[in-house]
Amino acid sequence: MASITLKNIPEDLHALYKRRAKKNARSLQAEILKTLADEVDLDSLEEEKIYEVEDLVGILKYDGPPKTIEEMNEGVAKMFRETWGK
Repeated sequence: MASITLKNIPEDLHALYKRRAKKNARSLQAEILKTLADEVDLDSLEEEKIYEVEDLVGILKYDGPPKTIEEMNEGVAKMFRETWGK
């Protein structure tokens, strides 16, 4: 799992989270993670992943004649250049 280090947290905010954590019988970390998770719609994140995969599959579909590895590599490189402008 990833980790994040937060710096310069205002004392009053830190105290608030410590009180909430104690009230909810959670660690400070668990309380902050709960707040973050509550603020993000995790279902919508999963939907975004599905759309990204569907977009990628759509890009990779090819109904034409077989291509060489070089042609496929150039097609992928072209797609990246067009998508990210590089």
